[in-house]
This record gives sequence, C-alpha cells and structure tokens, in this order.
Amino acid sequence: MKAYIKYITIALFIIAIGSCITENENTETVNYINPGDKIPYFTVPDQNGNLFNSTSLTGKKSLLLFFHTECEDCRRELPIIEESYQNFKEDTNYCFIAIAREEPVESVNKYWKENNLTLPTYFDYDRNVYSLFANSMIPRIYILNENGIVTYMGIENLGLTAQELNEKITNQ
Repeated sequence: MKAYIKYITIALFIIAIGSCITENENTETVNYINPGDKIPYFTVPDQNGNLFNSTSLTGKKSLLLFFHTECEDCRRELPIIEESYQNFKEDTNYCFIAIAREEPVESVNKYWKENNLTLPTYFDYDRNVYSLFANSMIPRIYILNENGIVTYMGIENLGLTAQELNEKITNQ
C-alpha cells in the first residue's frame, strides 16, 4: 500500500511540474477579456519586426491564439487550429493570428517547420499583450466577430475538432 501511494504521489508531482497551463499554483486564473467583451488595442511583431495591429481585425471574423511550443496542451491543439486555418486562409473576411507567449522566434520557427504549421505567428516576448487578456493558462483562443467582440473563449483543452472550430468561427 505504501508503494502504491508513493507511485501516485510521484505521478502527481510529475504532472504538476510538467503542466504548462498555470504558471503558479497559488495564482487564481483571472480572465480580463471574456465572451461579450471587445478585445483591447495591441500590437505584436512578427519574426521580422513587422507589427500587427489589433485594429486590423475589424471587419473580419477572427481567431486569436496565445500559445507556447513547449506546452503540451498547445501542442495538442495547434494541429486542429492549423487545420481550421487551412479552411479560411484564402478568404479575406477571416483572420487567424497566433501569438507566442514569452518565446523566442527561433524556437517557434523550428517547431513550425518540424510540424508543417503555417499559421501567421507573432511574438509577445514580455507577456504585455497576453496580460491584457488573462493572468495564466494556455492555450487560450478567442473567436471574434467583425466588431472585435469575443464570441467564444477556449482555454487549455478545447475539446473541439477542426470542423467544430470552423462552425464556431462562421456561426457568430
């Protein structure tokens, strides 16, 4: 019985330290932007330093993603988001933007290349943009209507197929 408890304790410890969802167990997750809210103004650079401005989302149905490539939950969701992106990338009425949270360009580019991802990627090196939306937990997805209003927010385990995600994006 003691060995059983020991193994369970070790397993729970490994899960806890390996989690990418919350950075500090003592911190309660606070969502600063929720469904029904308008997203705040922000700018983020791409890998070449070109800035993306959140006002560019006005007039488009959009998906905004915060991620980190070392996050297992993000790794699980990225292929689904990529598949959804492939359905909309040629339509100028839609915009997908993936923002790497506190991660260098080289790491993201390497992961994108290894996993054949093509989502437009931008960088929040110091977490300033992310902190406008929440204090913890990734992946974090916001689906926006043409007015920049959040119609859906997904955190951690989205539990959606690409088709279900497509429906959430189109049926706002």
